[in-house]
Amino acid sequence: MLIVCQLALHAQERALDSLKAVFQKTTVDSLRSDLANEIGQMYYEQGNYPEAINYYNQALDLSQRSNYGKGIAGSYNNLGMVKEVQGNYTEAINNLFSSLKGWEAIHDQEHVAATYINIAIIYMDEKNYTDALININKALILCKNSGNKAYMGYTYNIRALIYYFQERYTESLAQHFLALEIRKNSGDKSSLADTYSNIGVVYYDLGTELRKKGKTD
Repeated sequence: MLIVCQLALHAQERALDSLKAVFQKTTVDSLRSDLANEIGQMYYEQGNYPEAINYYNQALDLSQRSNYGKGIAGSYNNLGMVKEVQGNYTEAINNLFSSLKGWEAIHDQEHVAATYINIAIIYMDEKNYTDALININKALILCKNSGNKAYMGYTYNIRALIYYFQERYTESLAQHFLALEIRKNSGDKSSLADTYSNIGVVYYDLGTELRKKGKTD
């Protein structure tokens, strides 16, 4: 197992070196932005957040300099995600709202929906359930309009979690069952298993709450 891990790490480092070499040689700003974001993503996956932020910022500067809309929106999104992992929720949300404006400017509704989902998750992590619901509901409207079933199932799942953390168990179950119906037809067995597991947890906590009420009534 140790040898396999070392080989995988070595392969990642070689891929990173190759990307850096191409990044240095490329002269087109939009292409350099894409490469910088890709390098940043590799550092992000390694848990090297300072280097990830360094390359994401380079990607943002290059995109702004060349008015590359996709690069601007993507760079802000990446910065938001790394700030979220670091626990800096305020900066994470600020970056994601900048990303949202970027995706809206180039009329990329799929990424707009995805960004609303990311914003909702961060608000949920902060226990700001009101703003979490506002943003996940915006995502759901976009998903319904586009017919994106995968995102729709995910938004129902997030809504269910928000209700669960608010101890609104009946509403949480309703959202999980909506996600379940979508995921049954998607062929995504992993997501389907997660939904069944979540439903079990909510039923358990709902039962516990009802038993407590029965003892006190």
